[in-house]
Amino acid sequence: MIYDAKKENNITRVTDCDIVITTYAEVARSCPFPDEDILRELKKTARKKVCGTGGGPKIKAADDDSQVQEDWIREHESEGGLLHKIEWYRVRCIKFGFRWKEHCTDR
Repeated sequence: MIYDAKKENNITRVTDCDIVITTYAEVARSCPFPDEDILRELKKTARKKVCGTGGGPKIKAADDDSQVQEDWIREHESEGGLLHKIEWYRVRCIKFGFRWKEHCTDR
C-alpha cells in the first residue's frame, strides 16, 4: 500500500498490509512535536535542571534538550497521526526512493 495522509486511511487498512510505502515527510508530519513556544519552555526548564546547584555531574544543555523533546513526544503520543499509532516491525527510509518511483511510472 502507498500511504498518503490526504487519502482516507484507517488503522485496520494500514495494519492489514504487509508493506506500507510512504515518504519521510509523511512520517515526520505524523509525529507529535511541540510548537515553538512549548519547545522554548521545555529547553528553558531543561537548562534550569542542568545549571542547578546540585552536586551531580554537569550535562551540556544541548544534550538534555533532546531528552526533554523525546519525553514530551512520548507523553503526547496519542496526539500523533496514524503512522505513529502503529507499532511497526521495521521502518526503513530509502534515500533515493524517488528514482524507484520514476522507474515504475515509466512502464
